Amino acid sequence: MALPSSGAITLSDVNTNIGASSTANITMNNTAVRLLANGDTTTNPVTMNSLYGKSWVWTTNVSLSGSSTFSNYSTTTDSSGNVYTAAVGTGLTNNIIIKTNPVGTVQWITSLNSTSGTYRTPQGLNNSLAVDSSGNVYYACRITQAASPFRDYFGVAKLNSSGVVQWSSFLISGSNYSPNCTVGVDSSGNVYVCTFSDASSGASTAIIAKYNSSGTLQWQKSVNGLGTNQDSGGITVDPTNDYVYLNGWIYTNFTESGAYVGKFDTNLSPVWERLFFATSGTSPRFYGCAVNSSTQNVHCMIGSPLLGAALFNSSGTLQWQNFQNGANNFWTYIAADSSGNTYLCGKTGNSAVSSITKYSSSGSYTAGVDVTSVGISGVYAGPITVNGSFLYSVQDTITSSAPINGGSIIKIPTSLSVSGTYGRVSFSSVTYTPTASTYSVTSTSRTIANSVFSTLTNVVGSTDVTSSYTRTVYPI
Repeated sequence: MALPSSGAITLSDVNTNIGASSTANITMNNTAVRLLANGDTTTNPVTMNSLYGKSWVWTTNVSLSGSSTFSNYSTTTDSSGNVYTAAVGTGLTNNIIIKTNPVGTVQWITSLNSTSGTYRTPQGLNNSLAVDSSGNVYYACRITQAASPFRDYFGVAKLNSSGVVQWSSFLISGSNYSPNCTVGVDSSGNVYVCTFSDASSGASTAIIAKYNSSGTLQWQKSVNGLGTNQDSGGITVDPTNDYVYLNGWIYTNFTESGAYVGKFDTNLSPVWERLFFATSGTSPRFYGCAVNSSTQNVHCMIGSPLLGAALFNSSGTLQWQNFQNGANNFWTYIAADSSGNTYLCGKTGNSAVSSITKYSSSGSYTAGVDVTSVGISGVYAGPITVNGSFLYSVQDTITSSAPINGGSIIKIPTSLSVSGTYGRVSFSSVTYTPTASTYSVTSTSRTIANSVFSTLTNVVGSTDVTSSYTRTVYPI
C-alpha cells in the first residue's frame, strides 16, 4: 500500500505504509517514520502533528556563508536514488561533490584539493561525474601546474561511496586544451575520460583515456578533427551494453564542419560515426548526448544556433530533429528516460530562469516547466539526469545581496507537473512549439591514433566539508 501523496496518515496506515509487518512495533525513532516528514532529523524532529504523507519530490538548498559561488556542472544518480552533484564551492578552484539521499538529505560534501603545492586544486570548469554499481564516484577534472610553464593535466579522481578519494590519475595535455572534461564508467568498472584541444589553430582533437577500476591506465587515444565548445560535448558510456559515445563538432581547416556523434566499442573501435551538418549557413554543434540502454538510441543536444535535439537509432540512422522555439543555446543539458523520452534544460535568456522540456520518443513536445532561481539574474541552467520516474537537476540560486550563496538540488516527476515556490526555486508550467530542423546527415570517419602523454598519479585528495554548509530540504 502506497503512502498518500498528501494529507494526514492515520494509525491504520502505519503498519502497511512504513515498511513494517502487522505485528511489528513502531516507534517514533524509526528511520522510515522520521524520514517521512523531513530527512534532516538532526534539526527537524518528527511530531505527531507533522507526520504527513509526502510525494518523495523535493528541493534541497545548499548554502555556504560568505562570498562563495555555486556553479553547477554535473549531476547523476545511482540505482538507489542517491543524487551526486559537482559544483564550484568557493572561487574557481575549489570543487565540491555533494551526495544527497532519495529524500533530499545531504549525506556528505567533499572538497577536492591538491596534495602537492606543485599543482593547483582541480579546476572548477565544466567537469562531470559518473557513478558505478557499487556507489563509487568518478570525477573528471583538470589540474594545472602552479608555476611556469603552467601546463594542464586532465584526468579523473575516484571517490568511494563515503566521498573519500581512492586514487587519481592525470595525463599531461599542454596549455591549449579545453577546460571541458567528461567521464563515464562501464559494467566492469573501467573509467573513460575525455577532453579536447583548442580548435582556434585550425584543427581540433579529442583525447580519450581508459583506466581500470584500480586506476591503472589501459590506453590513451586521440580522435583527430573532433572538438567541442569549452562548456559542452564529450563522452557518454552505456554501462548496460558497454558502448562508448563521443559527441561534439568537427572543425578541420574550414573544409569540414558540423555536429558529430560516434558509437565505439570499449577499445574505441568505431561502430558508426555521423556528421550532422547544414548545406549552407551556420553549422550545428552537439552539446551533449544521452543513451537509452534498452534501445541504444542516442539523444543528442543541438546547442547551436538554437536549442534543439536529434535522435539516432542504434544503427546511427536519424529518427527526428527539431528546434525549441523561444530558447537560446546558453548552458544546455540533455537527458533521456527508459521510455525514449528526451529532456532538455536550457536558458531562455540572460535571466534567472531555466526551462526544462520533454519530448516524446517521436520528437513531439510533451511538457515543460520553468525553474526560476530566487536570486540574481544571469544564473546558469542546471545539469539534468533521469532515474525512473523522476528528473533531477541542480540550479544556481545565488542571492543578490550575499552573505548567502548556494544552489538548489531538485527532484521532480518526469511529467514535469510541479508548481509553486520551494526554498529558493519556483516552478511554473511553460509551453514551446518546436520547429522541425532540416540538417543533413552523412557517415564520417575520424582518424584514431595512440597518444603518448605522460601520467601523473595520486595528487588529488578530499576534505569533508559537510558541516560548513547549510542544507535545508523542502518537500514538494
